[in-house]
Amino acid sequence: MKQRIKSYSLKFTKEIIPVIAGILIALFINNWYNESKDRAYIKQIFTTIKSELNESRQDLNLNLPRLDSFKDAINIHLENEEHRLLDLVVNNGGIYVASIKLNAWNAVSTSKIDLIDYNIINSLSNVVEQKEILTFKSNYLMNFLYANFHATDKETKEILLVLIDDIIWTEKEIIRIIDEIDY
Repeated sequence: MKQRIKSYSLKFTKEIIPVIAGILIALFINNWYNESKDRAYIKQIFTTIKSELNESRQDLNLNLPRLDSFKDAINIHLENEEHRLLDLVVNNGGIYVASIKLNAWNAVSTSKIDLIDYNIINSLSNVVEQKEILTFKSNYLMNFLYANFHATDKETKEILLVLIDDIIWTEKEIIRIIDEIDY
């Protein structure tokens, strides 16, 4: 009886070891394959994020001189009560706020964020936050302008200057954050 149990145990061990080894090898290969796919995905996402942020930086850098020019126009006509805010906006060609592109980041932040370094997550989250702040400030500026299009007084123009300075500061902050991101 002991011999038979020993024989079955030995036979079972000889059969189970290759099965376990096969399963472990298959798991190792599957993990390696998934990690390889994840690395390729993250590399592609970072290429897209970098491209979007570069486009955003270019748009920001183009917009800052426009806003400075608009501020100059307001300052020139600060005391002149013949020029309405509407006239200043129209003569400046309108008001433009830079576009911040974060589509790739939005896609990865909801699915595979665990594959990204914390510092990059933090920096990109800061860009998102500043984008939201810029959107809020831009909306506030537009509401202010719509309510005061016909205003000609110095005080209203000074408030407009403060609002534009605030947008300029936010756009410069976004550029700073983008420049500090280390992919």
